[in-house]
Amino acid sequence: MFDSITLQAVTSALDATLLRQQAIATNVANAGTPGYKPVRVEFESRLSEAQEALGQGEPLDASMLRAPVVVSSLTPNVEQGVRLDQQMSDMVTNSVRYQALVKGLGDEYKLLSAALNEGK
Repeated sequence: MFDSITLQAVTSALDATLLRQQAIATNVANAGTPGYKPVRVEFESRLSEAQEALGQGEPLDASMLRAPVVVSSLTPNVEQGVRLDQQMSDMVTNSVRYQALVKGLGDEYKLLSAALNEGK
């Protein structure tokens, strides 16, 4: 069953998928805008940092699961526009992540509901 830290991780991951969908939509909408620099959402690296800390024996708490952030996807001095093929690929990947997270969360709540209803 989910404990509070796992629930926080899933919630943060769902927040990241929402923010990522918005970033992709913004990138696609600005595909033809001269000088526009695409944005991306940074979350998985933050989750990896928390995983590394846990692997080193440090206690894991909710503060380690910082909220996802939107960052520029390009390094300075690199001039590229929005690659629509990459954005569409990112959108599909993001959609699959979202569906998996929602399914896992739904399954967990079904288990909790069954435990509560059967334990009358």
